Amino acid sequence: GGFNVRVSGRNFLPTDELVCRFGAVNVFAVWVDHFSILCVSPPHAEGEYPLEVSVNNQDFTDGRKSIVFYKDPALLTILPVSGPALLAGTQVLLTGTGFANTTGLGCRFGSVAVPGRFVSSTEIICLTPSQPNGLTFMSLQWQMNDLPDPRHGSRMLFPTAHDYPWYYSRLVDVDVTNNGQDYTSSGVRFLYQADAIVTEISPASALDTGTTPIYLRGTNFVNITTLTCRIGHHVVPATYIAPNLLVCFQRLQATKEPDHGQHRHGLKRIENFGHSDLATTNLDQLPGSVYAEMANNGLDFTANRLLFTYVG
Repeated sequence: GGFNVRVSGRNFLPTDELVCRFGAVNVFAVWVDHFSILCVSPPHAEGEYPLEVSVNNQDFTDGRKSIVFYKDPALLTILPVSGPALLAGTQVLLTGTGFANTTGLGCRFGSVAVPGRFVSSTEIICLTPSQPNGLTFMSLQWQMNDLPDPRHGSRMLFPTAHDYPWYYSRLVDVDVTNNGQDYTSSGVRFLYQADAIVTEISPASALDTGTTPIYLRGTNFVNITTLTCRIGHHVVPATYIAPNLLVCFQRLQATKEPDHGQHRHGLKRIENFGHSDLATTNLDQLPGSVYAEMANNGLDFTANRLLFTYVG
């Protein structure tokens, strides 16, 4: 209970006995105009109940409108725990209990509310909103939840993080609502970080038969376990060297697309096999040139479109 309910209709009168009835429980209403009133829901058992209105606390409507009381939701964990601040849109998986498949289902990152996508009563997905302002220079060791994370038993968002270097970031509370009004007070937090940018890769080409180290230069690289490179469609772990430098090792990659056979109209029967890149990028549409990108959280990859070429 305790949430505001706006009831719309007609012929509402500003009497002292204007009430709403939630199931069998009556509460006084606030008159707004002849077409709407406001009621505060009482505490109630879980379930669906009729909601009716009376202007004299005796004769109630029979509109057969219902209201659902549900168990209070609880948020336990989120994944990932960090993401870019400006471009944002990080797909965050939130786990807990009591999530309901309603139109009011949503998340709040700091003070910004976003819609939620229902997965189950224990999982929902929300996309982070952009929050580019308020970033400050902080250590990863300072970033904590109110309660220990059940996955690793620590309050720290990054239990293995070092005190240095520091990064531009902003920590915000994350909470969930089933009705768009009443949010949890979970103590779970998400860390916005300055968007990473890749400005140079070296070398820009290598043999397709080797595992050459590829150095990526740029800005806002973060020394966390989710640091990742994506070379074409290969996603590989990255090794942090400095805030502007990291290294990844290429995977084996075909430089020529095999003859897949053709239909009678001349088009290829199959566009790509598994050992050829699924998204070729050079003008000749050959699988040897691919984009090299990185992500601090293993999910939100940069889009600076620097080419790496496999040489046969």
